[in-house]
Amino acid sequence: MKNAIAAYQQTRLMVSSTKALERQLLLQRCYQLEQAVAQDDVFVLLQAVADQRELWVTIRALLLDEQHPFPTDLRQQILELAQLVLEQLQLPLSDLDVDLVLAINYQLAEGLAD
Repeated sequence: MKNAIAAYQQTRLMVSSTKALERQLLLQRCYQLEQAVAQDDVFVLLQAVADQRELWVTIRALLLDEQHPFPTDLRQQILELAQLVLEQLQLPLSDLDVDLVLAINYQLAEGLAD
């Protein structure tokens, strides 16, 4: 019985840890994008957009894995958000809706906060 409890606690810590890391990464990418916009430097903004794209391509790839632990409905909803964000990130900088990208990132990070 003690082994089962220890295994449960370890798994719970790993899941909490993973969620915390995912949340931290989302928030870091938000900060990076906000700073790039504030600096008004095209090259810094391009790097921030590229990093956002890498993040969302990774999120999409993970969610497409049938072994992902999220329920199917939730995975599908996040995949739709990923598609929307990736479409935004492919636009020219002048057409990019930074506020939309940031809002989605912050909402997802908030969902990982518990």
